[in-house]
Amino acid sequence: MPAFPFSYFLYTSYPPTPFSEPELADLCVRARTYNRAQGVTGLLMYTAVPRLHLAQFCGLVEGPPEAVASVQQRIEADHRHARVSQLDCGREPARLFPDWSLAYVPETALPKVEGIVDLNTLSIARVRPQRRPLVLMNVFLQMLRRDLP
Repeated sequence: MPAFPFSYFLYTSYPPTPFSEPELADLCVRARTYNRAQGVTGLLMYTAVPRLHLAQFCGLVEGPPEAVASVQQRIEADHRHARVSQLDCGREPARLFPDWSLAYVPETALPKVEGIVDLNTLSIARVRPQRRPLVLMNVFLQMLRRDLP
């Protein structure tokens, strides 16, 4: 077995319009079904400012290299994901989310944010490559929590 048997793909995308809760639920059900069949695990985060018609996904997909590439192509071709930007990719010795075909927390469970911070403008060049996915996910979570007292 190779020292780094798992690939990962960390991305952001911007849906053309914010998703409703039923649309997000449908996206998650379909993605989980596909991910399980491909042997892929990961995490999807979503935030939106509906009154401004803005929304953003941040996702991490991990698994066998061919499967991760397949999921990446599927995401890039999906009309619900516009402006897909790869934030990071690489190889790892183990999965970060081994039990999650697609972990998702509904936006209603997250604090409300007045605005969207574009993760594509972040510079993480000094972060060790194996830590970048977790750092970027943490930044996304911090963005969601920044308005808490």
